[in-house]
Amino acid sequence: MLDRYGLTLLQDVPCDDKQLHRLINKIAYMRLTNYGSLFSVVNNPNPNNLAYTGATLGYHMDLPFYEYSPQVQFLQCVKQTSCEGGANLFSDGFYTATYMRDNHPDEYKLLSTTPVDYYDVGKDSYDFHLAYRRPIICVDKADEIKAIYFNQQVRAYILNLPLEIIQPLYKAMKLFYTLLDENSVKHKMKPGEMVVFDNIRVKHARTGYEMKEGGGRHLEGAYMDWDEVHSHMRVLKEHVMGDVYYSHSDQ
Repeated sequence: MLDRYGLTLLQDVPCDDKQLHRLINKIAYMRLTNYGSLFSVVNNPNPNNLAYTGATLGYHMDLPFYEYSPQVQFLQCVKQTSCEGGANLFSDGFYTATYMRDNHPDEYKLLSTTPVDYYDVGKDSYDFHLAYRRPIICVDKADEIKAIYFNQQVRAYILNLPLEIIQPLYKAMKLFYTLLDENSVKHKMKPGEMVVFDNIRVKHARTGYEMKEGGGRHLEGAYMDWDEVHSHMRVLKEHVMGDVYYSHSDQ
């Protein structure tokens, strides 16, 4: 399911902040980033990331400022606000990019050929200043869509690009965002639920919420890479089916 659709929902997950660590350790190991191995998405009075507030988060992938961004993301709901807001939204970036290629080829070409800068500067597990430059829609030589690097929250506000393409690029990004939103699913996670999704493919967002009585919200997050997930999938198949030969393209 996860490798086919890019998104899964797990239920009846024990509501403690150690459960995610135990689950991932059954597969392989967590991907270490500038926010550590596990990260807690909670309101922080001195946040170093917009996620650690109650603000609305637009559709994005996590950590596009890494040359090799984390590929699989886990979000476990430990506590959910009883107030309005705090829902998650998910949208298939591959579907949106394909739709643009078929119906808005000029905007698609801009997003697949124009590099933009992403960055993150701050202090968490260590002092960091991460930056990387790439197109929003990444394709191979055959124009097959391979990844969507979209995150307006950490995109550089100065575009190091020729003046004549700035306005068309903004229009293309706005269209891409609108299409993501028109083709999204919305779910307010309950304690005991966990979403696992393809960070490279599926863009996620959050509706804003207020910090007041009943407004507490706590998600635990972590990352893995597809190499480790696919490896564990093959191990499980071998346990069930015996020795199985895999070609390079088999997952």
